Amino acid sequence: MDRFEIKIKVNDESELYNSFDPEGLTLGEDILAYLTERYSEKGFGKKSVLTFSGADVDAEHLKIALRHHIKAELDKVEKQKRLNIIKQLRLLLIGVVFIAAGIFFSGRSDSVPIEILSIVGSFSVWEAANIWIVENPTLKMRKRLLTHLLEADIAVKADGN
Repeated sequence: MDRFEIKIKVNDESELYNSFDPEGLTLGEDILAYLTERYSEKGFGKKSVLTFSGADVDAEHLKIALRHHIKAELDKVEKQKRLNIIKQLRLLLIGVVFIAAGIFFSGRSDSVPIEILSIVGSFSVWEAANIWIVENPTLKMRKRLLTHLLEADIAVKADGN
């Protein structure tokens, strides 16, 4: 199997972690942004390898922190997916009710209130569709990226290796 290596040069181990986390289990935003950016270059079917070099890095702590942080991010993605389902259903229901009200009152009232009901209903349905078409695929791609990073091999090399 082909490998896709992401090389990370570390000047100081503290660069890897969020300075506010006393346990050092939360990765810093810079390392996450770098991994995400580099991962976008990965081809299909390649095994990811994260190679850390430069400063002395506690390999076991790094592996624990990386796995902990990625699992926390995966939990956030799952939570957002559940929230999206609730939002979609709510918006769809609101849209159907307003559109149905517009159809029901179409022969009994002025056209302006009917148009307002129709527009509000259409907007709600559109927003539900936007979640389904735009937000959910984005979450799915994020989950895939995080899952592949979770499965990546991690190597720590001392300077000169």
